[in-house]
Amino acid sequence: MSLAQPRSTQHSTENLTENLAIEVGPFGVRVVCLRTLANIDSRSIQQTMDLLGGALNSTKDQAIAQIEHSNFLERTAGVVDTAKAQCFSCPTARG
Repeated sequence: MSLAQPRSTQHSTENLTENLAIEVGPFGVRVVCLRTLANIDSRSIQQTMDLLGGALNSTKDQAIAQIEHSNFLERTAGVVDTAKAQCFSCPTARG
């Protein structure tokens, strides 16, 4: 999810995930929807931070700091953090 996605899109994604889980659950498939604030080390977020910094007359680091402060842990998540959360949410994936 991107920060710019409207709430209706976010709800649609969650509804799709729920319906998918209902349909494929009986076959032993687990479906998980993770809504992260931003995976700061992903290419798309890095590009977005560059654009935001330019649009707001601030630096990329200042834009990243603003995301950090809006997160309850006051730190940004990375792709590895999201992958770990995904594995934690599905015990059968852990082996």
